[in-house]
Amino acid sequence: MGVNVVHYVEKFYNAHSSNVNYNYKICMVDSRDPLNIEEEKDLVGFRFFDVFNDCASANLEELFVNYSGMYYFGERVTYKKIRCCFDDDFVRSLQFDYLYSHDLEEAIFCDKSGKIISDIGSDDITIEEEKARRCEECSDNIFINQSQFLSGICNVIEEKGNYAFVVASESMFPISDVITGTEVDNLKGVIRNYDLYVNNYFIGRTFGIINSKHLGAIEKDSYVRLSDALSFVRTLYGEFSYLEVKVESLMSILWDNQNVDLCDVLIGKSKTIEKSKCLLAYFK
Repeated sequence: MGVNVVHYVEKFYNAHSSNVNYNYKICMVDSRDPLNIEEEKDLVGFRFFDVFNDCASANLEELFVNYSGMYYFGERVTYKKIRCCFDDDFVRSLQFDYLYSHDLEEAIFCDKSGKIISDIGSDDITIEEEKARRCEECSDNIFINQSQFLSGICNVIEEKGNYAFVVASESMFPISDVITGTEVDNLKGVIRNYDLYVNNYFIGRTFGIINSKHLGAIEKDSYVRLSDALSFVRTLYGEFSYLEVKVESLMSILWDNQNVDLCDVLIGKSKTIEKSKCLLAYFK
C-alpha cells in the first residue's frame, strides 16, 4: 500500500497584539510555496510540514516530517544594516538599542504584528528575502532600465556624502550570426558604455546594447539583464557596502512589480513603511 503525503502550514500569531486569542493555526495546503501564504492580521510567520497518512505506523512522530524553516513577515536587521544605511533614522536607532541591550547580532522585526524574533534558526528566512532569492534565480530573464539603475546607485552613494556621476559613450559594432559567427550584412548594433565615477575617480564600467538607429540618442533608455547589473554592482560592495542592502531590497520589490522606477526604489522613495505605530509593541 502506498503512503499518501499531505502538506500543511502551521501559522504563528502574536496573540497579545490585539484580539487574537490563540498562538497558532494549522491548515492543509496544496503546495509548500511560501509566497502562496497570504499575510494576515497579527500573523508573525509560518512553517510547512508533511503528514504521512500511514495508519499502519505505530509511532505518530514518524507521520509528521519535512518541517521547513520559519518564514517571517518582517525584516532582518543587523548591526551592519543599521550602520550602512540608516544613520539618522529614529526607528533604526531603537532597533540598534534593542540589539545592543540584548547582545544580539541580528533580529527579525515583524512590523505589522509587533513582534521581534531574536532566536533565528539557520533555515529561517523573511518573505522579502525569499522574494529577493527568487528574483536572483530569474535574473537572466529580467531586463531592467540601465540608466534608472545607475542613477539610483549614484544617488545612494551621494547620500553618504560622496560625489558620484556616470559618463555614457557609444560605439557601433557589427552583428554576427549566432551559429556561424560571421557578420550579417548591413546589420549593426550600438554598445553604450557607462563609466561610474565617485569623487572624480573612475570606479567601474558597465555596458548595454541598443538599436543602431539610436546611435547618439543618449536620452533613449538602454536595458540590461538584471544578472549583468548585479554582476557589476557587486564589484562595488567592497568599497560601498551599503549598496548590498539597497540592492537586496530592490530585488524583493522587483519580484512583485517590475514596472517601477529603479532610481526611486534604490533611494527608498517608492516603498514607505509606517513603523511608528509599532514602536510601543516593539519596545515597551
